[in-house]
Order: sequence, then structure tokens, then C-alpha cells
Amino acid sequence: MAGQSALELLLPELQRKILLQIDGFDTLYGLILASPRFYQVFRINREITLSTIAYRRFHRFAIQDALIIDRLKQLETPPFSRDTVLSYFASTSDQQRQPSKSILPLSVSMELCRLDAMLRFFLNDYAQNTLPILNQLRSSQFSGIATQYAPNDHDPYLSLSDSESGRLRRAFCRLETYRKLFARCSLDLDHNVRRCQHNPSLTIFEQGQMFFQDAPAYKIAEIACVRDYLSRRLRGVLDRVEDEIVDALRTEFHNPDTQMQAMGWDTDNGACYDYFEENECHLFTYTGKHYQKHHIEHLLSLGLSYIQKILNADGDERKNLLLRDNLDCDAQYENGFLTAALGLDLMTPPDKLYGWPKKDLDSCLDPINHAGVPPGWLWANASEYYGGLVDSAAKGLRDWGYVFWDLARLKNAGVLDREHVSLSARRKKAGVRRTSGGT
Repeated sequence: MAGQSALELLLPELQRKILLQIDGFDTLYGLILASPRFYQVFRINREITLSTIAYRRFHRFAIQDALIIDRLKQLETPPFSRDTVLSYFASTSDQQRQPSKSILPLSVSMELCRLDAMLRFFLNDYAQNTLPILNQLRSSQFSGIATQYAPNDHDPYLSLSDSESGRLRRAFCRLETYRKLFARCSLDLDHNVRRCQHNPSLTIFEQGQMFFQDAPAYKIAEIACVRDYLSRRLRGVLDRVEDEIVDALRTEFHNPDTQMQAMGWDTDNGACYDYFEENECHLFTYTGKHYQKHHIEHLLSLGLSYIQKILNADGDERKNLLLRDNLDCDAQYENGFLTAALGLDLMTPPDKLYGWPKKDLDSCLDPINHAGVPPGWLWANASEYYGGLVDSAAKGLRDWGYVFWDLARLKNAGVLDREHVSLSARRKKAGVRRTSGGT
């Protein structure tokens, strides 16, 4: 109480100076919640206070992306038309990306405040669900990869350094920018499917070219690692919901004995509708299983806010969030939303490979240009084994987030003493086992 009384007695000018020294939105929230006087001063200085914190929390490129997206939203309601997306790339050239410290519009600062809260959640979840995979590399017995790992707040191994957090924040921010540009659903949580009526959307080839062509190779690999992590977590939720649905089937459920019976059971008038709800039939029948990967890709297009709600939910709420777009939204077929743009769609024929995976890697591998390049990426690209920016053969490397970790962590895990091929092949050789958290 004495501390709060002292805060209340400070002059408004001094309280304003204190507000402008805060380095986090959570700290600001705690302060204005504890002190009514500080809250009044904050209300008067809200724009400059939130803007100052945003500049401390985010890289200038992330802030400039947020400014441009905000300006585009004032011109057109998302999803953006082709011309609007092209105007974004015209605004993000090297000439346009100049440092600026002007006070951010309140709408941008508030958006960055919400993004910062989501990043805190996902950085913690990424560490909790990815570092155990890296930790397993230290043992000779690799037990497989689960879709979810139990919280372990007492493990110092899960603590992230500032540089590791910075790389992860950068990847998640770029993923959100990509979604805001290319997702076909609106940016609102309670979204409706809306297509651009006037101009065709960019092809997946154009999306990959425009968004990734100017990025260093390791930054593209960072986004690929985040994409794999989110897909793995959503796959785990999908598996758990499927288990719950199957367990709740009526006792007279008849399991087809032959392929022909299964195909007949899955038809529009088949027996599956006697057991499953209509939206469940589409994903959890024998033929519907094929569409699960497309639905996961659609969920990726809904962004971090929606995915966080899924991961935090349980029971019917989790099921409804997961399946609500399964019938009413055709965007679940967006297997080209991100996976193909990264060059990770194995169904893409060789003649459709995008130009950016062929970009020259020499500038990143040159020792003179190593500043800021993740040590794990340099290690993985030190030989001819790693043949591309996010080559599908490196799936095992992306499983444990090789581009995010500091040199000390990689040494502690024994990664740097091993052959690249052995680490990448472990994922393929290891049997996938069912755990309490999924597969």
C-alpha cells in the first residue's frame, strides 16, 4: 500500500516520464491497474506511451509492416485485392524502409500490443514443444516426436536467450504479415469467407516470389520452422478431437471390413451420416482423412490469434473452433497458402519450382557476412548435403528449430559434433508413437 501511495503522490509530469520508460505492455498494464492516477496520466498520453513501448518491443521492419497493413486496411477491407497487395510490395522496397521514430497511430500501437501478447504465448509454447526434441538428440535413443509436450516450468533448458527470442519473434511477425496479405478469410476472429471480386488473387508462385525474394535464406528457413511447429500442434489437436468423436460413437457403429465397404460407407448417402455430424464426416471418415492436411493449412491461414484460441480450448469449444469452417468455408483447400510458397509441397512438379529457392547462398555463407546469421543455419549449410533454403530433406532439422538456437545451446545438445544426414534422417527412421499429447 505504501508503494502505491507513493506512486499516487508523484507529479503528473514525473508519472508521464515513468510511463515513457516502460519497456513492455504487460508492465504498463500492471502499473495502470495498480494506480488510478497513473491510469489518468496514461489516458492523456496513451498514443505516445503505446508508440514508445512498441518501438522498444518490435524491430523497425515489423513496425513498418504494421503501418503499411494499417494503411491498406483503410483503403480496402481484407482480404486484399491483387492491386492492393502489389502496392504493399511497392511500399516495402529498400528505399522505402528508412528508420522512423514518429509517433505511431493508435490503431497500429494497439495491434502491436495484441501481437506482443500472442508472441509471448507462442514463444513459450514453441520452446516447450520444440526444445524437448532438440534435447533428445543428446541421447543415443531417439523416441520419436510428439505433437504436444507437457509443461515443464522448472527446466532451465527451456529458457530462451534474447537472441533466440528475437529470431522467433521475427519469424512469427513475418508469418502474421504474410497471412494478412494472402489469407482469403477476413482478419477478424469471427470471420466470414470473402473473396476479392474485382481482381484475381496472386498465384502461389507470385506470393512466394514477392514475399521471399528479398529475404536472406535463413529468414525464410525460420518461417518454415514456425510453419512446421504450428502444423504439428494443430495435427495433435485434430487427432485428439478425432479420438473424442470416435469414442462417442454409438455402440452399434459398424467398422467396414473391406475397402469397398468403406467407400460405400463414405458416400453422400452412406452410413457414416448415421454416426458422424455433417462437418465431422468430411474429415474423419475413410476418404475424408485425405482432406485433413488441407484443413490444417486453412487453419494456418486464420493466423496466430485463432490458433491460440484452439490450443487454449478444450471439449466442445475446441471441437467447434477446429471444425467450424469445414463445410461452410472452401478455404480448407488452401494447400498453397504457405506450404507451397515455401517450396515444401511435395506434390508440386519440378517444372513448377519457384525461383527463390535457387537464389545464391554464397552471401550468407561468406564469413564476412556471418553477423546475425544463426549458427545452426551456418552449420546445416556448411556442406553440399543441404541442397536448398528450406529443402524438404531437412524436415528433421526443422523439427527442432535449427535456425533459432544460440551456439551454446547447440553445443550443449551435441548437435555440432554430428553429421547433418544423421540428424535429418532420425525423423524418418524413428517410429511415430502415440502419446498423451497426440502422435
